[in-house]
Amino acid sequence: MLAKSSAVKENALIFGSARVLSGKYGEAASFFKAYISRSKGKDKDWVRWFYGFSHLLGGAFTSAEPEFSSLAVSSRDAIITGLSCYFLFQSIEKYSSKPAECRSISENGRARVMKSLKDIYGWNAEVSKMGTDIHIAIIKKYIDSAGVWLFDPDAFVVIAPEPVVETQERRGGDRRKGERRASSRYSEDRRKGDRRLT
Repeated sequence: MLAKSSAVKENALIFGSARVLSGKYGEAASFFKAYISRSKGKDKDWVRWFYGFSHLLGGAFTSAEPEFSSLAVSSRDAIITGLSCYFLFQSIEKYSSKPAECRSISENGRARVMKSLKDIYGWNAEVSKMGTDIHIAIIKKYIDSAGVWLFDPDAFVVIAPEPVVETQERRGGDRRKGERRASSRYSEDRRKGDRRLT
């Protein structure tokens, strides 16, 4: 049975994420591109992010770079900004025609996130607000890794998207085994509500 177009529009992240999970990255990118202009609010930035992510997984780094760069600069969502900066740094910069610019955008976006959320506990608090939506669940390991990269770079271990895992190297030292997970606990007195970037 085919889904109604209105149902697809309202659940574009779910339908698009299913394409990512099935490994159909080109199809996922086309799907997300079609829904960027139809999405609103927070969903719009997430649709844009997954559009870039689909290109990244498919190895189309030059197509992923503009989306992540734009979101790193303009998104007011700390998680989207942090993830965009993370992938610019750890995956895209080495393939960029303007690596210095790519690095600068990543570092400036990282500073915005750190100013807003202060520490790894703030990052985890924002992540916990997103619940268990499928589009969050399938990128959870990257969210965790991005949080460590943002707030505890000494413990950072590269977590590369599966299709390009052999091309990723840890910068500035030997690759460490395993994946460090940041604690999901956070301060009881942290202000509730979304943290918006300025």
